[in-house]
This record gives sequence, C-alpha cells and structure tokens, in this order.
Amino acid sequence: MSPRLSSRRWSNWLAGLALVTLLGALATSCRAAPTPTPTSADLVFVPAKDKVPTARVQLINGKPVYIVVRDWPTVLLSPLRPRADGGFDGRICTATLVGRGVVLFAAHCLDRGANLPARQAFIKVDLQTIWMKCQFHPEYEKDQSGAAPPRRSEDFVLCHIETAARLPILVSTKFERIDVSPLKKDSRVLLMGYGCTDIDTPTEQDSTLRLGETTLSTPAVGSGAMAAYATIISRGAPEPALCQGDSGGALMTGATIAQPNLQRRVRGVNSSVEPVAEGLRSRVSMLSEPKFEGWARAWVGSFPGAYICGLSPEPSGASCRP
Repeated sequence: MSPRLSSRRWSNWLAGLALVTLLGALATSCRAAPTPTPTSADLVFVPAKDKVPTARVQLINGKPVYIVVRDWPTVLLSPLRPRADGGFDGRICTATLVGRGVVLFAAHCLDRGANLPARQAFIKVDLQTIWMKCQFHPEYEKDQSGAAPPRRSEDFVLCHIETAARLPILVSTKFERIDVSPLKKDSRVLLMGYGCTDIDTPTEQDSTLRLGETTLSTPAVGSGAMAAYATIISRGAPEPALCQGDSGGALMTGATIAQPNLQRRVRGVNSSVEPVAEGLRSRVSMLSEPKFEGWARAWVGSFPGAYICGLSPEPSGASCRP
C-alpha cells in the first residue's frame, strides 16, 4: 500500500467522521425539547365544571346564589394543591378560553419576579395534563425593576395548548370573544374569579366560583406603569371584588348573573386589590390598552390554526360565542 493511498484513505475516514458528527449535531438541535412536567411551583388549570360540582357562587356583596356551571365552560381554575407539609399551595388563579387552544389570564400568576424563571402553566383535561406555551405582554416582561408581581398594569399572559384539536372538550366549547374597545366610568361589568377571603379554608375554596356585578370606578386612562388599569371600589362588602384566586379572571360586559348567556365580552383580567379609605380597590388590566391588540394578533399568528375570538379572522368552523 503506497503512502499516498494510505493518506487518502485516512483523509476520507476523517471526512466521514466529521459528516457523521455534523449530522448527529443537527439531529440533536432539531429534536424537540422535552415537554415539561408540572412541579409544585407550577399552575395546573382544570375546567370549572370539573372543580365546582355544585354551582354555588359568592357575589361581591356576600350574597350566595346558584348558577349553572355549564353556562361557563370557558372558565379554567387552578385549584389549591396540597404540599408535603400537609398545607396547601396558595398559588391559585382563574383563566378564560378565548379561542381553540388559547388561554388568557394574568401574567403575575406565572411571574416569580424579574430575576427568576417564570412558572409553567398546564391544563388537566380528559385525564391528560398538557403543557401550555405562554408569553407575557412585552411591556410587562421588559420591566426588570424587581418589583413584586404584578410589575405593571399590562398584566396579561396568553398561552397556547398545542394539542387542543385532539381534546373533545375544547373542540365542542364555544369560546369567549374579547373586546378591545375602551369602557367608560360607571360601565356595568361582571367579574369572575375563583377564591375567597380566607385562604386557609380549602374545602370552601374548592367549591366556590365567584361572580360579581358592579360598575367601573375609573376607566383605564392612566399613564406609565398604571396605564392599562381600570379600578373598582368595593364599599362595605364582606368580600372584595377580587381576592386571592381571582387573579386572571375575566371582567366581562353584556352578561349578568341572572342572564349569563347574553352577548358577553371579555374586556379585561383581574390583577390586584388594595385597601383604600373608601373600602377595597380592585385593579383590572384592560384589553383596551393600545399595545394589547397588536401584540395579541402577532402572538396568535405564530401558531398555525390558532385564533382569538373577537380579534383574529375566524377560520371555517371556528367555535366562538355569538
């Protein structure tokens, strides 16, 4: 064997090894990342109908009424989760289905602070626990001041359920329409949430869906970090308009507790509450925030076949409420 031939074979062998290494690297980079599984720090949403067997509702004036849970198939709840020490995890929130596989709620439900990775969100439905791909509103996410959540009034997060088309319960649901037009002071609204004033009563917590009819105290006319907030004042009621667990729940117009199936529209998401001289002031992040619409359109456009009722062009067979 000549030295030249041996050298050529050696070169070919090295070239082949390099090709195999390159192909392996490409295969690794193209391989789908493993799907996350929920931890004790994450949120796992369930449909309200699966968590609220009786339709007891607490109004913001404390008067209990009864509703038909099937009127609210778009409501998702993240219930209390038991901890190893026997207590319960207090991270609970409410969310709304606003399109096939599209979920809207409050960003601070997933926010662990500017210097920490966000929590993951999942939905448990039809005996499956499915990861949702979520994104904060960019105005919220870029605020790295380290303030305790919620960082800003753009307290929005949108999540996508990639396997939604294969879930019968989501295929058959009529999803809520959103409305990005602004509301005026004293507009009648319906609040929705899942929570109570006493977080240490998990039995009651697990059976209570909260609705409240009220009016806006101030519309969203602020500026800076407060620009997207509208407010509601609860005076003398035994419960605030919002409490722990109501975060992310929809603020709607059109529907009432007595007539839930009127032409209801989602106008905002519950964000936070604070005591003031007049009583309790609830802050609601309004979808009329000018930067919400463009962001939401761009976000949903990144998922083939996804749509947001009331905002996206609706494909043939779209399941949106009238």
